[in-house]
Amino acid sequence: MSEEISKAARNLFATDLNCAQSVLVTVAKAKGSMFDQAASVTAGFGGGIAHEGLVCGAVTGAVMALGLLKSRQITDNTKLKEETNAIAQTFMTRFRSEFGSIICNDLTGIDIRDKKQVSAADSAGIFKNVCMKVVGRAAEIVAELTTSID
Repeated sequence: MSEEISKAARNLFATDLNCAQSVLVTVAKAKGSMFDQAASVTAGFGGGIAHEGLVCGAVTGAVMALGLLKSRQITDNTKLKEETNAIAQTFMTRFRSEFGSIICNDLTGIDIRDKKQVSAADSAGIFKNVCMKVVGRAAEIVAELTTSID
């Protein structure tokens, strides 16, 4: 299932959805937790939160997905926050070990706020290659960590 989720997330990213949208929407659909505003609530998280180059949108989308899925098991908010933080830390450890960072600028190798760098990176295929892998793998890690939540 995790390979299918990875492919679905990459396919969405190839459309007009950003990295955060692609991960959250894919995971939510695959796990039966899709909601109408999933793409809307993640709209501002692409490019490292509003194109600031901060935490990668695929990571923020993944953390949102983890919280959404955990909420299906846990109704107490204090416990939900604790368990979501714990699984999110596991996610981020795995993500960092594979990609070296959770920061958009580090992952892309550019300052995402600089339009000239973004244009050059786009021409060089950075977003198509690097970001596509990151989006797919983020969704896949969430699927792997949540196999017991269906």
